[in-house]
Amino acid sequence: MPDLRSESRAGKLIYLVEDDIHLAEHLTAHLEQHHYEVEVFTELGALPEAIAHRRPAVCLVDLM
Repeated sequence: MPDLRSESRAGKLIYLVEDDIHLAEHLTAHLEQHHYEVEVFTELGALPEAIAHRRPAVCLVDLM
């Protein structure tokens, strides 16, 4: 059975994968103004390990 306490803490966590640091900073600032916690990754390969440690509410991934 999943640990619901850890799920609720991650309710406002967003993982953002973006290699353009300026865009990542802009998006992070906007999301934080709306009370989201944002963790930025510059490489998609880092995402699985991060998810294994803490599950986000959503992952925003720049594929281009």
